[in-house]
Amino acid sequence: MFQVYKHPKVHGTRFVGHQQHGLKVLLSNWVLLIQIMENLVASPGTESAKIKGFLNKLADAKFLIAAVLLKQILDVAAQASKKFERQDLLMFDVPCIIELCMNDIDCIEHSLKSENFELEGEQLC
Repeated sequence: MFQVYKHPKVHGTRFVGHQQHGLKVLLSNWVLLIQIMENLVASPGTESAKIKGFLNKLADAKFLIAAVLLKQILDVAAQASKKFERQDLLMFDVPCIIELCMNDIDCIEHSLKSENFELEGEQLC
């Protein structure tokens, strides 16, 4: 009997929690996605050039590092976002939440620079 992989549903990127969930699904299925793409590239009759481009990006270590670091930011930001959505905040919570997010961003920026990443505007090179 064959076991078929079913991709998890990931809908919407409007809320930080949705982005966090999508990134979590991507990271937890990263190896499997690479294997699927490698099989597609090897299969005749597929758009292997396009898939190979996606495969090269996905398999790049810089992509994986950036995705993991972005997930760290989203983990903190999602908690803050949920509090904002529920309006479950006290006035003195806001500066603390923002400071936590900024500290995480600073740590991640330092990590990226130590791995020879350069942050240019909104793009990661």
